[in-house]
Amino acid sequence: MDPFPRIEICESDGGRIATPHDDPLVIEIKISNMRVKHILIDTGSSSDIMSMECLSRLAHDPKTIESIHYPIIGFGGSIIHPVGIITLPVRIRGRNDGREMVVDFLIVKDLTAYNVILGRPNLNKIKVVVVTHLMLLKYVCNDGSIGTIHGDQQQARDCYLTTLNPSAWRKEPARTRVKRKHEENSLAAEEVISVKVEKSG
Repeated sequence: MDPFPRIEICESDGGRIATPHDDPLVIEIKISNMRVKHILIDTGSSSDIMSMECLSRLAHDPKTIESIHYPIIGFGGSIIHPVGIITLPVRIRGRNDGREMVVDFLIVKDLTAYNVILGRPNLNKIKVVVVTHLMLLKYVCNDGSIGTIHGDQQQARDCYLTTLNPSAWRKEPARTRVKRKHEENSLAAEEVISVKVEKSG
């Protein structure tokens, strides 16, 4: 695989933004056996994080959750104590134009409006280029070609508004943010790349 892939932004990459914005990049990808929405791309995060609510809807073995004994800094500088860490298969886009990998997720009870936060470790692994004003993400596919995934502007705004009022988010019934894809099989072990979470002191 080319260590310095050529990634281009062209006219065809635009046109999906409804209005001028300063919205975060929120995408949808497959994790384990489901398509998961409300995933925040955060280049400022040194870890990949998943909410306990999201994990409860995914196929996983609870026995594989490893205990951890260090806190992380959450939004607004708050201290969060993760429940544990779990390794799950992830796929961006489809089988022919996608990227598969294995991700170590820190599990937290409360993650405001987001199901998952994807941080630097795996974004760097797949050589991601983020174009915020177009709300798109370029990445290197399994075959070395360049793939594109567009963010969802409406999801981004919904998440942002919920983040501004986290107390209401906790009181209201949880909305379903993932949908099953029964026809898709789990990722084959030989097709994935192991990634370790960066542990900060």
